[in-house]
Amino acid sequence: MDPIVVNERVTLPARDLRFRAVRSSGPGGQNVNKVASKVELELNVATGAIDEWTRTRLHTLAGNKIDNEGWLHVVCQASRDQGKNLSEAREKLADLVHKAMARPKPRRPTRPTRGSKERRLTGKKQNSERKANRRPVDD
Repeated sequence: MDPIVVNERVTLPARDLRFRAVRSSGPGGQNVNKVASKVELELNVATGAIDEWTRTRLHTLAGNKIDNEGWLHVVCQASRDQGKNLSEAREKLADLVHKAMARPKPRRPTRPTRGSKERRLTGKKQNSERKANRRPVDD
């Protein structure tokens, strides 16, 4: 298996990847019963190919796709062709690692403007008056 190039700096080596072809689920008749077209691609996250920050972010993004042994599982069964499924699984894996490498911009806390406060209070007042007009009038 060839290494997966995420970007010009990061390449996932072939020794950290496992690939398995199994029979796909769903409708398809004899083709599904005979051909192993579904692809399960796994990446060993615990190795040194990925830095620590990206590894922790990958754990949060991937969620339950990472097992207790540190293998990230990506499955593809969109096509009836094993080669297409493999290339799509490789793309999915590269995209996931690429997203994990992107550092989110820190959020700066902001305050609402005076105009937005006034619009909110005006809307609340109008809503209150509307509901007050629905109540029965006492004599």
